[in-house]
Amino acid sequence: MRILKVSFENINSLRGQHTIDFQNETAFRTSNLFAITGPTGAGKTTILDVITLALYHRTPRLGEVNTNLLEKLGGILTRDTHVAQAEVTFSTPGGTYRAKWSLERDTISKGIKKGQYKLEEYFEIADVDNNVILASKKKKEVQEEIKKRIGLDYEQFVKAILLSQGDFAAFLKAKREERAELLERITGTEIYRKLGMEAYARWHDGYKREIEQKQQSLDLQKLLSDEDVTEYETFIKEYDELCRQAEAGRKGLEIQLQRKVRISEIWKSLEAIRQTEWPTWDREQRQFDEQHTPALSRHERVQQFSAQLTEYQIQEQNVKNAQIQAERLANEYQRAQQNRTQLLGDIAKLTGELVTDQSAQSGLERFRETVSGLITARQEVAQQWQSAKEQGTYWLDKTGSGELQSLWKRESYGDCLGSSRELWKETQRRQTDIRTLYNWDTQANLPEIRQQSQARRDALQQLETQVRQYETVRRRLADYDRQVDEQRKLIRANEPALQTAQQAVTEAKNLVQIAQEEQLTFIRETSIPRLRTELRPDEPCPVCGSMDHPAENSSDDHFSIERYLQELASLKARFEARERSLSTTEQQLRQVELVTKAAEATIQTLEREKTQAQMELQPIAEAVGMWKTQLAIEKIGKSEEIKGWVQAEVERFQLLEELIQLQERSDSLAHFGKHLKNGLEFFQKQQEFTAELQKRYPKDPKYLNAECDELLRKLVQKTFSPQQYEPELVENKRLLLDTQGVFHQLQTKLSTELSTSGFASVEEARSALLSTELYRTLVERKDQLIRRRTQLETQMENLTKEVESLIQADDSDLSIDVLKSRMEDYRNSEREYLQKIGGWKQSLKDNETSRAENARRIAEIADLEQRYKKWRLLAEGLGDREGKKFNQFAQKLTLANLARSANSRLKDLSDRYLLLPPEGDEENLWVLDRNFDERRAVATLSGGETFLVSLALALGLSDMVSKNVRIESLFIDEGFGTLDPDTLEIALGTLEKLQAESNRMIGIISHVEALKERITTQIRLRKQASGFSEMEIVG
Repeated sequence: MRILKVSFENINSLRGQHTIDFQNETAFRTSNLFAITGPTGAGKTTILDVITLALYHRTPRLGEVNTNLLEKLGGILTRDTHVAQAEVTFSTPGGTYRAKWSLERDTISKGIKKGQYKLEEYFEIADVDNNVILASKKKKEVQEEIKKRIGLDYEQFVKAILLSQGDFAAFLKAKREERAELLERITGTEIYRKLGMEAYARWHDGYKREIEQKQQSLDLQKLLSDEDVTEYETFIKEYDELCRQAEAGRKGLEIQLQRKVRISEIWKSLEAIRQTEWPTWDREQRQFDEQHTPALSRHERVQQFSAQLTEYQIQEQNVKNAQIQAERLANEYQRAQQNRTQLLGDIAKLTGELVTDQSAQSGLERFRETVSGLITARQEVAQQWQSAKEQGTYWLDKTGSGELQSLWKRESYGDCLGSSRELWKETQRRQTDIRTLYNWDTQANLPEIRQQSQARRDALQQLETQVRQYETVRRRLADYDRQVDEQRKLIRANEPALQTAQQAVTEAKNLVQIAQEEQLTFIRETSIPRLRTELRPDEPCPVCGSMDHPAENSSDDHFSIERYLQELASLKARFEARERSLSTTEQQLRQVELVTKAAEATIQTLEREKTQAQMELQPIAEAVGMWKTQLAIEKIGKSEEIKGWVQAEVERFQLLEELIQLQERSDSLAHFGKHLKNGLEFFQKQQEFTAELQKRYPKDPKYLNAECDELLRKLVQKTFSPQQYEPELVENKRLLLDTQGVFHQLQTKLSTELSTSGFASVEEARSALLSTELYRTLVERKDQLIRRRTQLETQMENLTKEVESLIQADDSDLSIDVLKSRMEDYRNSEREYLQKIGGWKQSLKDNETSRAENARRIAEIADLEQRYKKWRLLAEGLGDREGKKFNQFAQKLTLANLARSANSRLKDLSDRYLLLPPEGDEENLWVLDRNFDERRAVATLSGGETFLVSLALALGLSDMVSKNVRIESLFIDEGFGTLDPDTLEIALGTLEKLQAESNRMIGIISHVEALKERITTQIRLRKQASGFSEMEIVG
């Protein structure tokens, strides 16, 4: 995989669009070894962020990038911008592809979050050769497609392409435990620690505890022995027989008890019938005969005439209905006459003329036609007036006159027309004044003149800004010169004090040296006499060890230990005083030197700033010259003078704006007056039609048709037309006479027939006829009393026969209470036997259940032990609470593989060393020095040798991660800042050799200045005063 081009926009401090074309850029065609340089914070690492953003939508610093994270933490999107984009074009054996990531910030236009920002991401992977988009928008699909094309996931890609040589340099010199942590971070082997911890937790905290809980649930204490089982089965057989005997005795007594109880119940039933039920029936029968039998008899006599009586009732009701109908029609006829009179009065009041039954309809139609014509005419002129008002409102808004707006709202249209004429005249006068001031005739193209004025005003403002910047830089330069002169004067003024302090230090050092020599001389001169005073008989000499002391008895009147000590203390005090004096003098010298050095440092800083200011001055002067030529200005003065030019041009532009507005206002006032004048004519006509309409029809015109239609409808409505009732009145009178004749004839015939059955009148016969429901109820009650008597007689007969049979069968002399007592004894014995049998059976059943459950649990434990055997073996072999065991084992293998992979690279870089992994618990890493055939600790390597080994480790890890994927682009992050010049030279030579032999594109990320001279192809990043950075490709 080779990166061909990187394009991005507004990422971190790199504002705007940037492109790094490794394929077509001239600098990269001459050399594939390049440096990414710049100060800290300039954006060197941002270029790497762009690559991982485009390919994997994440960065090493932020991790997975999404809109929620960016809204919460910020970052990536450059300040004060709305769009960010990262794009990488890369090639693989399968073709050329382009990966793209972009971020856009939009403003929410509606909803509760209106006015807030929202972030939207876009993702894309395209086949450049075939110009086809392989996946887009869906993040997961795009990532899978990119991984498929490159052959590496994010973690593998970072380890294969972004090599942190500094991490490996620290790894080489670290102690064993520190090395383990670094190895985890560099190679990602922390997974083995997690696996060891997981294996330990799975077994000890999970599966082992589950098995132990199963084992604890085994209940072997509750199982019965075989002897207990046999004994229980014997007891059950014996008590089963006792239970059957008790049951047989209880059942025999139950039969006798049931017989005696039944005899008692029958006697009670017979007594209840004789004493209660039979008297009750007799009383109910007598009541029925007294209350209902006569009525039933009369009903049955008249029942043969029920059809004639029903017909009589119908005819009687017909007569009543005909009489009611006649009364109703008479009332409605009278109301219709009243309504008709009122209706004709309403029509006359509406039309304003007298009307009759014959002229009412035509008079209404004429009135409606007249009023409708007035309404139509008024609507037409109202529409014309409204159209004129709309045109007037349109042009009135363009005039911007508050006075006219106020008059218009008050509907003072005449005053509004007069005021508009005065305003038009005033705008004409003002236009003439402005045109006369600048000699603009009425044919001048004002918009073009305004555009020219605006362009000149903007150019003058730019010129003013550049001149002001020029003056500011010039003042800074003058200030720098003044400050440099002050610092140089300070240095010159400080030179005598510096010379005096240096001379004082020299003299103080000499005095200290003299005091020290005096002290040594005194000690040497007094050492022999002092030692003689320390000789003791029979003790060895402290100097030579001899037991013979010939000088012991020699006299030395001049030496005194007290004088010796006093003199020695005096010399020591003099020496210490002179040392303190020297220290004070040296401190004063340092203070004086600090003043001089501070002044010199200030001068250097001022000189750099002055150079920078001079560099800034050149483009400003060029810009001033450009604007001078463009504006055709012969001589440029100070910024204040240019500010006056700008103000004059601004005033000219403002007058142009005013003139254009006045011209537009004048046109608007003319159109407004024209439409208002025409509209007022229609308004006058509308007023006239409205007055006439108010006179004819004062109500709202919209009610005219409805009111006329209602009156016309009433003219033909029955309730307002008495003549429509006359046929009904005649017909009703005839019907009443016919109905009365039929009724009288039926009445005479029925009275004759009823008299033969003992009824004096029809009414008497009708009163004897019961209703169908009442008659049915009385018949049913009579039948119930008959059935009840038969039932009581049958019941008494059956009970008498049953009791006689039971008395003959009863052969027991025991009473009911004695039988119940003996039965309870049998029942208690039976219950006791059954309880004991149930207890023994339950014990046997529980024993079988416990045996089966224990067998099941033992099998389950065995199954769990077999199922979790692999986790037990893993926990015993690899697991521990902190995961160290498996991690250490995996790290040994990883380190060995890494060493082998690094050695394959190291032999290309240097054939002297071979990296050896540590053996056992060794603290240090080792290398084999082939020149001397000896084993050396890596801590003994020089800086250049350490760089070679650490670079080999980084390349080795890249090879391990990429496996079968060929990586043709590498970025080495830092690692050069601590190298001395010679070692840096070795390191750069090594990288040049690596690039030449592998044809890889190698980028070195560093802020080391020496790289600028050795590696000519560079991506330079510079921080600007605005906080943004700019990028430049040189080579």
